[in-house]
Formats: sequence, structure tokens, C-alpha cells
Amino acid sequence: MKKAKRILIYTFLLCFLLPAGAQETVNNNEEFNTSIKLMGRYQAGEGMELRLFPQNKALLDAGLRSGFIIERRLEAEDDFIEIVRLTPWSEDRWMEALSLQTEDSQPYNIIELAMDFLETSEEPTGGAFDFEQGIGAIRQQKSDEDFEYMIFMISALQEPIAAQGLALAYLDNQVNPGETYVYRATTIVQPEIYQIVPDPYTIVASQEAIDYSQEVYYYEADEEISFIWNESELLFGFDVERRNPGETEFVQINDAPIHTLRHKRSDEPVRHGYLDDNLVNYQLYSYRFYGRNVFGERIRFAEAEAMPRDRTPPEQPRMTRLEHVAPREVLLEWEMNDPPAPDLFAFVVARADRHDGDFQLIHPDPLPKETRSFTDTTFIEGQMNYYIIQAVDTAFNISTSLSSAVTLIDTIPPA
Repeated sequence: MKKAKRILIYTFLLCFLLPAGAQETVNNNEEFNTSIKLMGRYQAGEGMELRLFPQNKALLDAGLRSGFIIERRLEAEDDFIEIVRLTPWSEDRWMEALSLQTEDSQPYNIIELAMDFLETSEEPTGGAFDFEQGIGAIRQQKSDEDFEYMIFMISALQEPIAAQGLALAYLDNQVNPGETYVYRATTIVQPEIYQIVPDPYTIVASQEAIDYSQEVYYYEADEEISFIWNESELLFGFDVERRNPGETEFVQINDAPIHTLRHKRSDEPVRHGYLDDNLVNYQLYSYRFYGRNVFGERIRFAEAEAMPRDRTPPEQPRMTRLEHVAPREVLLEWEMNDPPAPDLFAFVVARADRHDGDFQLIHPDPLPKETRSFTDTTFIEGQMNYYIIQAVDTAFNISTSLSSAVTLIDTIPPA
């Protein structure tokens, strides 16, 4: 088969590389506890559809090599019973599934990726271990492998056939409607280094509609629109579609699914985002947002309409003269580029008693865009008078000159 182009990191058999004391330190470190998460849904007439999520690559590898065990109990009972042992497909079954797909289609590529990943997981290689680095070296290897694992799981879960072939999917058809069940999963053979801590998953055998909708926030900028939405526990691998003004069809505009990875030690919420640029200002664009659930289904979770708009302020006015020219007159003069920006609309002049003060307008109406001077007759004697000039464009973007203080001439003769 054609190999997927990926660089895969192999785990090594640490028990042969570490002395007993170091092995015990690892096993007693909660950082090396792990579990298999489960998610599911009840499908009327079919049963409980489950997905398995090993929490790191080492645990996934252990399950792919030896198989997974799923246990179940009723919520009112205490004891779990084993209901199935799952193992990955044989090569013949993989090839049969691949033959049913169009070559180079997304399902074809994901199935091929899963086959390649399975093959490398079944052939682990050893590696050199630096005893001086100790747990730090193990932690770094763990981080590298977990990143590789996340990228693979995000890809594989987009295609249900891949999940089934990797033994990460199961349909429990021995359930009764209305009953509440508790499931847990483990690997047949324990992984090296890690200690599996079972993580029970409770679910009711009742088919209920899932609300995937969520808010998408946007900012309309100059010839572009930026979008942001919060992380969802139900969806991943996001796509954005756009319908242009005057058109009827939506077209996907992102080249690859959108993912944002959380740093394991960070408590900050994860937000996903997308920037759509090279747009035309003041044209209304329509958007649809999609994500994939754990069963590989593409779900539309939001729609939006937005319009890019001019956010670029005009050039900054340059004050060329500020002078006390008469007892009750302060003259301001300024200049702009020649010619100025075509969307220049007006000027305003403001005054304050300090350079970073609360500047107040000193005229009732905006000054015409052709204006290049203004005379202030309301300045206050006995205090500092600072001035700024602001240029305003037709979109009401504003640019502000540097503030300057006028030197008042003492016009009162001596006694």
C-alpha cells in the first residue's frame, strides 16, 4: 500500500532501560496515570454506539498491539462484566475497505493513514536513554508522543471506517431502552511506563437530540473579517464556508480543518479562530461554520452575516503653527498630504489643560475638510492650554495630531 507521509515517533521498552528504583518512581508519579475515555450515543433500533479515546500514544499503541476490553454494568449494579474484546482489522479487511473508496478522496487518505499508523504501532523500536536526564527525558518523550497522538486521532476520527478498523469503535446492541449503563475500557496488556486508571462513562439508552449550536463572534475590519468561537466538547476539526454577495452557493474557504491545541498545563479556555481577508468593503458576506463530532459526522453549528468596512484612519494632521497672535486669539495651522486621502471628511480641534488631559472640542460643528487653520478665542488665561487636531474620514475613523501647548503673551501693562 502507499504509505502516508508522516514521521512517527516510536516508544521504547522502558522497563529494560531503567533501574528498579527509577521504574518505581515513574509508576508512583500521577503524571504517568492514564485512562481510556469513552463517548457514546444511543441509536434506536441499533444500540449504544461507543468511541474509545486512549489518552496518549503509549496507551493507544498498547491497545493496537494487544486489543481493548470494554466492560459494562447497569447503574444500579456494582460489578462490571466484560462485553467485548476489540482488536484492529486484518490487512485483508483494511484492503477491502480501501477498495470501496475513491483513490485520493478524504476517506481513502484517512483509511490509508490509519493502516500506516497501525503498522508502525505494531513494530515498536528501542531507543537510547540518558540516565542523567531521568524523568525529564521521559516527560519530554511523553510530550512529543502525545502531540503525534493528538494529530493522528483528530484525523482518524473524521472517518468512521478508520475508527472501526483501529478497534476504537463499538456498537453495543445488548441494551434496553431507558436503562442507564456505565461503561469502562482498558487494554488487554498494560502499557509500559503508564498506569491505567479506569474512567467510568455513564449514559442513558435514550435517543435525544444534541444541540451543537454555539455563538461565533466576529470583527468587521478593513477588507477582512475575523471570527472566533469557544472550544466545544462535542465538535472538532472546523470548516468555514462563505457565500459571496449576489451568489447562491456556499464554498469552503479554509484549506484544512481548523484545530487549536491546548497546552496541558494551561487553564485558559481554548478559542478557535479564522481570518477571511481580501474582501470588498461594505459588501455583505454570509458564512456557515461546521465541525465534526466523534462519530465523524459533519455538523453545522453556526451561521453569520458580516460586512468588512473601512477601519483605516486618515493621515495624522501635522501642526505647523500654534501662536498667541492677539489678546484674545490663538491661531492654529496644520497641513496634510497633498492630495489628502479621498475619504477625508472633516477636522475637529480640542483643548485641555495638560498634554494627557481630557481634551474638549472648542467649536460646535466639524470643520470642512479643506480647512487648514483655526482661531481659538475661548482659551483660558492663567493656565496651560494644550491643543490637538483630529482628522475624521467618511467612516468616522479618526487620527490625532501630537498635542502642543501655546505660550501666552502677557498683554497687561505694569502698574
